[in-house]
Amino acid sequence: MTTDVGERIKAEAQERLELAAEIGRLQREIEQVHRSIIELSTDIRAALAARNTGLSQWAAMRAEVGPQQTNEQMREAAREQWLEYREQQAGKGMGVGQEEDTEAIRGRQQSHDLPDDDFSL
Repeated sequence: MTTDVGERIKAEAQERLELAAEIGRLQREIEQVHRSIIELSTDIRAALAARNTGLSQWAAMRAEVGPQQTNEQMREAAREQWLEYREQQAGKGMGVGQEEDTEAIRGRQQSHDLPDDDFSL
């Protein structure tokens, strides 16, 4: 048999349980948020310090290399390296491009007999 007082006690107990469950859920969320918060002022300072260190290292490397070459200077240096390479190959008795395997060249020549694309089949 149920009474009004019994029903009211059950309802109050249920409200307290729901309230306690909600408080527990909110406390867990708060703890999770506190763990995930990043202290930005510290992280920004550390990031700036790391960046500045990297920039200073890069500047030091650039200073060791010397002044920046112009495109013309780089082209001339590459040309000189190429000429040296050709002279080395000529000294070995090889012409330019002869370092390739002759069978690979024959294979490429034979593949030219095939159509260039699938649409010509």
